[in-house]
Amino acid sequence: MIEDLLKEYYKTRVIELRNKIIEYYMPFCKNISLKFLPFVSTEYKEDLLSNSYIGLINAVERYNPNKSKFEYYAYFRIRGAILDGIKYSGRHNQKYFKYKTLYNRYEKQFENVFNRIPDSKEELLNFIKKSDTFKKNLNDWTNFQICKTDIGDFKNEIGSKYCLEDDVINKILISKIENYISKMKEEYRVFIQLYYYEQLTLKDIAFIFNKTESRYSQIHRRVIRELQQAFKNKI
Repeated sequence: MIEDLLKEYYKTRVIELRNKIIEYYMPFCKNISLKFLPFVSTEYKEDLLSNSYIGLINAVERYNPNKSKFEYYAYFRIRGAILDGIKYSGRHNQKYFKYKTLYNRYEKQFENVFNRIPDSKEELLNFIKKSDTFKKNLNDWTNFQICKTDIGDFKNEIGSKYCLEDDVINKILISKIENYISKMKEEYRVFIQLYYYEQLTLKDIAFIFNKTESRYSQIHRRVIRELQQAFKNKI
């Protein structure tokens, strides 16, 4: 079993055992790399996997078995290596910037404060919801703004038949959607920011605000329904 292999390696540091661990987790690297395909230019796709392997090797070398679970630690290291590779290559497309989500930003803050990565997602979420920066952001998010590249997210969810290739139409739609969302309840506006732009899950949003996941599932349905109606009426 991989757990036994990990234990043996961290006792002996035998290179052959390290190589077996790396080989075992290669599919794990591939799965993480695939998530980044939409965020990079075509010619960079082959490098995603190479960077993920670098992250895996660093994870195996630096992991402390007395702390967090290996898979969790490795996930952070692999993803970090991929993001660094994208950043320094300069070959990302605009959508890459969306991937620098709230999770990513607060992971870095957590590491700066505690000199380690969080042991679990719950620990990171607790850090987020107690953060003064996060509380300030909640106030900032009441002034909702949509990036040009984000308009497609709403189009996919609400079934808009508008042609979104035209920059003029894009600007009109963005302005109208921003105006419409600005009139929604504050709870809805914060939800839209966290769910669509910061890419938090319904479960994580519920955790941060000490509410049920079903509550935010209900809010999600209401937001989509209201936007669908707004588009039907051409906002």
